[in-house]
Amino acid sequence: MGPRTDLEQVVLGVVWKKGPVTAHGVRVEFSRSRTEHWSGSAGAIYPLMSRLEEAGLLRSSIDRQQARDRKMYRITTKGLRQLRRWLTPPLSDTAFSTQFDPLRTRVFFLGSLEPAEQRKFLDDAEQALQRQWAEHRDDRNDYRKKNRPFSAMAEEGAMATCRARITWIRSLRKKI
Repeated sequence: MGPRTDLEQVVLGVVWKKGPVTAHGVRVEFSRSRTEHWSGSAGAIYPLMSRLEEAGLLRSSIDRQQARDRKMYRITTKGLRQLRRWLTPPLSDTAFSTQFDPLRTRVFFLGSLEPAEQRKFLDDAEQALQRQWAEHRDDRNDYRKKNRPFSAMAEEGAMATCRARITWIRSLRKKI
């Protein structure tokens, strides 16, 4: 099999972080994300985890402690090596590429709106970004309390992205 996709790598990371965990537990983790980039659908996660197990990157066992038997996944030594390879330089160019941004895509077509509608769009976008920033800040603070420094650092990255987008939106408002 060729190189692992980012989705596969992220699933390995979630299993490493949360394990032992069910495929449903991985799906829940994806559903909590504020990004639509990752598909946490059953049709994506369950087969993906089976493939990772077949490749020896995950190992499962049946937990019979609950009312229903649950398939619990753990990352294997091979899986941890794979995750670490993904995290260490040199990183692929895609790790640094400009990501899809539905807000930026809409700005391409902002000229189709009347000036008052353009200003409303930008006002609404800034307010939504301010809310996102506050939610990331709250999550960061929760991670700090739970002594999860790397999760807190990731939230700081999301906060920085929100701040940059807010600055950009404010600069657009001055041009309209």
